[in-house]
Order: sequence, then C-alpha cells, then structure tokens
Amino acid sequence: MKNFLTLFALSALSALPSCVATRQDVAGLEGQIAQLNKGVSAMEKKQAELSQRLDEIKKPVNALNSNLNDTQNLLNNFNPKLEEIRSLIETLRKETSQRVQEIVKKMGDFEQSVEEKLAALKKAVPAAKGKTQAGQKEKKSDNSEAGDDSQADVPLKTFQAAYKDFLAKRWDLAQNGFGSYLKSYPDGSLADKSFFYMAQCLREKKMIPAAHDSLDKLTARFPKSPVSRAGMLEKAKLFLDESKTSEAEGMLEYLVVTHPQSKEAEQAKEFLKTIPHK
Repeated sequence: MKNFLTLFALSALSALPSCVATRQDVAGLEGQIAQLNKGVSAMEKKQAELSQRLDEIKKPVNALNSNLNDTQNLLNNFNPKLEEIRSLIETLRKETSQRVQEIVKKMGDFEQSVEEKLAALKKAVPAAKGKTQAGQKEKKSDNSEAGDDSQADVPLKTFQAAYKDFLAKRWDLAQNGFGSYLKSYPDGSLADKSFFYMAQCLREKKMIPAAHDSLDKLTARFPKSPVSRAGMLEKAKLFLDESKTSEAEGMLEYLVVTHPQSKEAEQAKEFLKTIPHK
C-alpha cells in the first residue's frame, strides 16, 4: 500500500511542468506521502487488532454452541427415560387396581363361606333345647321367676363390668372381662362388641397378632353387624401399626366397596386420605 502511494506521488510530480516542480513542492509532497503511510500503518494495526478481537469473541461463541449441543443431547436422552417412567407408573396403577379387585373377591368368597358354615351349624342344632319329659308339668313360683330374671342379667352385667374397666383404661381387667363374656356367652347379643373391645385392649397392650385374631373372629362370625364394619377400620389401624400400608389401604378400600352407604365407609374414605404414600 505504501509503495503504491509513493509511485502515485512520483508520477504526479513527473507530470508537472518543470518550472513548477520545485524542491519545495517535492519536499511538501514527500511529507504528505509520509503522513499517508503513517495513516495506512495505523489502519493496518487497527485491522490486526480487530481481527484478534474477533478471534477472542469466536472462542466463547464456539463454547456456547458446544454447550447448546450438549444440552440438546441431554434432552434427547431424557425424553425416552421420561416415557419409561410414565409407562412404569401406568403399569403400577393397573397392578394395584387388579390387586384390590382380587382382595375384594377373596374377602367376598370368605364371607360367603363363613355364612354357609354358620347356616349349616344352625341346622345341626336342635330347634328346641331342654325338652321336658312327656306328661311332666311345669311349675314356676314367684321365687323361680325372680331367679330367672336375675340369671338373665348376668351376661349384661359381665359385659358392663368389662366395659367399665375399658373406659378406665384397665386393659388387663377389661380383656379378661370381655374374654369371660365370650367364653360363657359365645352367641350372646353383646358378643360382637366384646370381640371389638377386646381387640382394642390387645392393641393398647401391643399384642397386635392377638388383636388381629379377635377382629378376624368378629368379621367371620358377625359379618352383617355394624360392629364388624367398625372392626375393619380397627384392623386397618393395626396394619398401620405394623407399617403395612398396602394392607391397610386394601382393608379400607374393601370396606368402601362392600358397604358403600355406611358411615364406616365414609370414615374409611377420610382415613385413606391420611395414609402416607412413599
């Protein structure tokens, strides 16, 4: 660039008339050429600096492009895994639903089997007990009637005494009282409640397997009793005491399905909301 400017200046000088091209003019022209050369040098230096800066800018841009490519690769790898998780959740939901249906079916079959066995036992028992011999006359005095009334109060008093101990949290005495009632009056009108309260006594005493057994007898022998439905709620609590969350949920869901209109079913729905899920 500098050589081109010099040649251009010299050509201009040679074109001037000899009378005009004095030494002073030549010196001035050479000074201008020097200034032009200096300006060109400065421009070339700035151009080199700009080129260097562009190279410096390209480095973070290239790094950013590389990061973007890495991010895109991660997203491409994550999408299939997300689909796998969704598929797994759907499979677990279906398996859980199927398991609940199987539990409901088994409980229904068990309940029907118990009812059939109870019906067979009732048929085997004589319709009348304590028949008197033919021709024997029955005589009851006022004293005997009073004795019968007193005898009829014994089951109720036995249950009331046990329940009083239960309210006072005397668990051993209450358990023994309810056990005594069930031993003496296994088919009594308060037998279902005796099984229920005895299970609660056993739970308070941390005798969980025995409490389960008492509730199982309650639901097996008195499947249509409201106390039996309360026993299902109590059994769910026992399962939670043992950290058996799935069994507790299964029992509550069975109660909701088999007795949907009962108040115990409503309690079971609320209870299900409180069970923690891992």
